[in-house]
Amino acid sequence: MNPRSKLSQILYFEGQSEKLVDHQDFLNKYNINGLIRLSLEEHRAASTKDSFYHFNYQRSGHKVGHKYALPLIISHGSLSEQGEILPLLYFKRCKVAKCVSVQENVSYDDIPQEIFNHSLFSDKANKEWLQDYTYQKYKPIIPSLTLEKVKDVGVGITKLKIIGDLK
Repeated sequence: MNPRSKLSQILYFEGQSEKLVDHQDFLNKYNINGLIRLSLEEHRAASTKDSFYHFNYQRSGHKVGHKYALPLIISHGSLSEQGEILPLLYFKRCKVAKCVSVQENVSYDDIPQEIFNHSLFSDKANKEWLQDYTYQKYKPIIPSLTLEKVKDVGVGITKLKIIGDLK
């Protein structure tokens, strides 16, 4: 099970302050099913696309037909045996996307070029780049992560279609 799916609160920046809200209340308020948190680079790239493939370490837990807000990560959280430190998110200019397809635990060797070509980083995405990108993205969150582990477990691939802005 994806431990990120068990978050009971969302920490986000609004105006000049941080706000902590109940996760389910937030989802209900905006009529969405979940969040797909994006790095600054991902967030910028997503703002120029109508649809794209998004990659997660090992698996995403996303569901076809569900709607996801795509907030910017201001500061990463982390996972450890002691618990989880929440990431700080930013929802201004936040897009909402519908999940079109999901593949879990996909070997890097089995990712077709077509998926790379329609990813957020189509200009540079390939197997080696994605392995390194995944490692760099998740290392701050999972301190025990190694590049070998990233390569061994594969990737979750979600196809998303932008359907609007979070309102």
